[in-house]
Amino acid sequence: IDGWEVLDRFTTADAMTAERARRGADVNRATLAKMVRGRLKADVVVFGQASGAGATKTIRACVVDYRDAAGTWPGKPALDKTYKMTYWTDLRFVLEDAVSAVTGHVFTHPSEDLAILDPASVEAWNKNPNLIANPSFAEGAAGRLAKWEGVIESHRYKPPWTVQSVAPIQQDRRRMILWSPLPDGGKGKAVQFAMPSSVAGMHGLACYSDWIEVAVGARYRCAITYASKGPTFLPFVKGYALIHTPGEAAPQRREVYRRQFPKLKSTGGAWKTAVADLVPSVLPPKHGHRQPYKLRWIRVDLYCYWPKGRLWVKDVTLKLVESPTADGRVKDPMTPKELRSKQ
Repeated sequence: IDGWEVLDRFTTADAMTAERARRGADVNRATLAKMVRGRLKADVVVFGQASGAGATKTIRACVVDYRDAAGTWPGKPALDKTYKMTYWTDLRFVLEDAVSAVTGHVFTHPSEDLAILDPASVEAWNKNPNLIANPSFAEGAAGRLAKWEGVIESHRYKPPWTVQSVAPIQQDRRRMILWSPLPDGGKGKAVQFAMPSSVAGMHGLACYSDWIEVAVGARYRCAITYASKGPTFLPFVKGYALIHTPGEAAPQRREVYRRQFPKLKSTGGAWKTAVADLVPSVLPPKHGHRQPYKLRWIRVDLYCYWPKGRLWVKDVTLKLVESPTADGRVKDPMTPKELRSKQ
């Protein structure tokens, strides 16, 4: 939050030890106030407790505000809510509510468009080629989609063709990720995910693009056009380096980078386009315990999970929109402004 200083976990842990504050949502509020206001000189505290496992996992989040009435103890409870954690990314809903409680304003996602749609990148997007092989799923061979790989658990296969634009949902792994006509009768083809609840609540379904060679430090833009009737869509762009592990006969391509799109809910069957910028890179090792990885490839991962239903993707576009300057910098929208200004 702009204008706020977040105390690191080590400072907080030391203060908890000094005040003998018990971890968890039921911590003694007087002890908590003494630690927050007295020892840490802080205004707001966010704390909580996770319980359960798997599908029953929950997290209770609390926010106490000491700013009113000169920090009168034991403070003003601003949030006390229990959340069901279906997937680890659901933690963001906790953080959004905490931000709203602290600022007094309803949380809204900042517009990434304002950060990434600078004129130069828009011009590059309009003229540069699409780096995705078979981006609109028009090509196939022997009745299977070309240049894309379906993944369910450890099973990998080329999605088979079906004439059913709305395929039946069944338990056959070979019929969950399909190559099909568009569901609205339009021209073109799609990757179709027909996902039962048994898979949606566990591993979900994915379809990977072919390997794409990239320049480390360059800025790329990815746009995905999709429609969902049920499933949550969570696309990734993953980066890979050639890494040799002791005991292996030859180096293998392994994941060393990941850019996640925002979580995309069901669209009710309407077509939407999600856009994200990325700057593939790998941080150098800090302690010399390994050699730095050389990121050479990326793949787009079309991933969906709970709830059950159908998801269609009809186009994937990836383009170079900015090459690094002489000093190696680009306008990475995922880097905080204060860090960019210090580079």
